[in-house]
Amino acid sequence: MNLRSFHLLCPTKGIILLIVSISCMVISCEKDPEPVFTNNTIMGRINIYYNNDARPEIKVVATGPYGQKSVTADTDNQYEIKGLGNGSYAVEFISNGYGKVKQYGIELFGNDTATSYASLFETVEDFEMPNFRNFDPVNFILETDQKSDGTHIVFFFDTRNTVNYKDYRYVCREAWGEMSDAGEMKYHLHRYVPFKRGTEVFLIGYVCNGGEANNANVNGLNFYLGTYQFSTLIPEKHSEVLSFIMP
Repeated sequence: MNLRSFHLLCPTKGIILLIVSISCMVISCEKDPEPVFTNNTIMGRINIYYNNDARPEIKVVATGPYGQKSVTADTDNQYEIKGLGNGSYAVEFISNGYGKVKQYGIELFGNDTATSYASLFETVEDFEMPNFRNFDPVNFILETDQKSDGTHIVFFFDTRNTVNYKDYRYVCREAWGEMSDAGEMKYHLHRYVPFKRGTEVFLIGYVCNGGEANNANVNGLNFYLGTYQFSTLIPEKHSEVLSFIMP
């Protein structure tokens, strides 16, 4: 019996397919589940570092299992987002001319009030990444061709030459900087790095707001990605990758 004959002898097959299709359409049109509680609140304050008298506007967005809600922080940089359903939320802090900070894992179980704080720094678009000349692994001193003082670099280390600001094993800022006799910046880095002696280690630097680079933990660790977030880091402005052997 060929396929055409089978279709002619089984007229109920089309009816069955039609019923299945209609059932799928009904299921897809069902409403999203409703939250058990709808009176949760996320509130907090944003520390924002700026160099002029104009206070920037800060938008705060809470994203959870039932959509998004957003507010604008008040003149004291405080915010309160009410009427949230229960569940796990991410909160993002956004301001024009400043980086974005996103915090994850804020849990609301029912009739809860959770707090989420953040710090925002001005972006540093006008700062150019200097060239790295040499790295002294014994004293952890990095020589550059930077001609002016500044703390606008954050440094990332890994055992792979693909090290970058998203994929790394260790991150640090400079402990302090000094000008060489040739008028070029030398960075003294923190050397508490998790690498064994004899390991080849790779280093890369990115442009970042000096205040944020000096306070690498101001926004905390992103536990979901396992990385620190730097709201003013500019992905396009980075150094070449240097390598050294851990002494």
